[in-house]
Amino acid sequence: MEMNTTKRPLGERLWEITYSYFPLSFTTFGGPSANIAIIFRMFVTERHWLTEEIFAELFSIAQALPGPPSTQLAFALAMIREGVIPAIWSFFVWSGPGAIVMLAVALGVSLGGTSSIPDAVIGLENGLVSSAIGLTALAAFQLGKKFSTDTTARVQILISGGLAIAYYSNAWLFPCLIIFGGIVTYTQSLLEPKWKQYQEALRRKRIPTVITDPKKNDDSESIVSRDVDVVVGVAVTDVTDSINEESMADATERLVDEEFAVKFEPNMQFTYSWGVGLLLLGVWVLFLVLAIVFRYATNIQTLNLLGTFYFTGSIIFGGGPVVIPLLQSYVVSPGWLTDREYLIGLAVINALPGPLFNFSAYCGALALRSTVGTSIGGGMLAYVGICAPGLILMSALLPIWRRLRSLQTLQILFKGMNSSAVGLVFAAVYLLWNKAISGRSKGTAVGSYPIYTILVAFAFVAAGYTKIPPPILIIIGGAVGVMDWAVNANDFVTT
Repeated sequence: MEMNTTKRPLGERLWEITYSYFPLSFTTFGGPSANIAIIFRMFVTERHWLTEEIFAELFSIAQALPGPPSTQLAFALAMIREGVIPAIWSFFVWSGPGAIVMLAVALGVSLGGTSSIPDAVIGLENGLVSSAIGLTALAAFQLGKKFSTDTTARVQILISGGLAIAYYSNAWLFPCLIIFGGIVTYTQSLLEPKWKQYQEALRRKRIPTVITDPKKNDDSESIVSRDVDVVVGVAVTDVTDSINEESMADATERLVDEEFAVKFEPNMQFTYSWGVGLLLLGVWVLFLVLAIVFRYATNIQTLNLLGTFYFTGSIIFGGGPVVIPLLQSYVVSPGWLTDREYLIGLAVINALPGPLFNFSAYCGALALRSTVGTSIGGGMLAYVGICAPGLILMSALLPIWRRLRSLQTLQILFKGMNSSAVGLVFAAVYLLWNKAISGRSKGTAVGSYPIYTILVAFAFVAAGYTKIPPPILIIIGGAVGVMDWAVNANDFVTT
């Protein structure tokens, strides 16, 4: 990959990452799908860092990789826009504040005991998540309009969304749906020309032929033949014109799309080649082997902790909602945390913005709690260990994707992968809707509470049809949640 010789100064790029990504650290509530919706709104709709097509391609890659998908996506956007060092900085700007809070909570738990989450904080969380659902629904709506270009794409969106809703607990399903979507469109691209040829052959068979009658005089035969020739000529001309019109339309649309892509393709800031990307893949494999050794073949707790979290980050698909229950067996069974400590951390991470993978900092700090220093070190090891595999993989694939994305075959694959990915966003809206509310007596579904239903609709309309930025909508949602707690304090159920 060629180096970019028109880079802005590093300090300028780091500053742009700081003020662009820091709002994410306190507005990204609702889990990975809601985070992705906010990222789409901020960097595609508002800042125009990249096109919807490129966003969808990167989203598909993130969904197909192990690790935290929203973190990998945000990392990839920073890499494309600003380069390697700013991309690494973007990871800490966004997820760092939440990880620090979880580390502080772990220190408090290890030094001073445990307590439950106040009802006011639960009300705040309910409002924040409700606004996030509205933003997620808007992203699904906008992406759906963009990528449901034909019947195949619409069917893929429907199937992907339906299966994700029905079997959401099976994390392996998500990357399989993404890959299957690409296979479908590639197969269609192979079969469609043959189907058109078959249809054209049938059409030609239906064209009338001339049957001469020797009993008729030459003049009448000449007239009939001439008339039929006219009919045949018109029919063939119509078919040819139709084919030419379709071909011209397809070619025009393709040229427009290519011109759009060239015009709006982001200014790539890579400073390493696709060969380095392949080397990074090898590094990821090497670290995974070492992690397995550290996890299963050593009694040194520090190495065991690092190996456990790197191994977890390398095998987990589906993001935070999947990694949190998996970690319970990894950190409670060895005795690093008690069940009560684990549940307190779980309650706190669900009330915080940012990636759910920040929960690792809490677990790591308690795993090495002998002193304050070892707790901080354990939290940092676990935090970096669980996030590093996904970021290494994304770093490895980005230059390869950049080099190959213009290939026609890859574009065909991405078309189907993007459609399946959009279906996952629609599924996320439904799943979030049904489990967004906590600490209330009427259940967890947003529809059971008119105030939160209105809040979802308000966020959708305000973000889609006004210029109110997502952070403001998130703050409004939090304020509404606190007001709901103040008015209905007796309706909250303490857990």
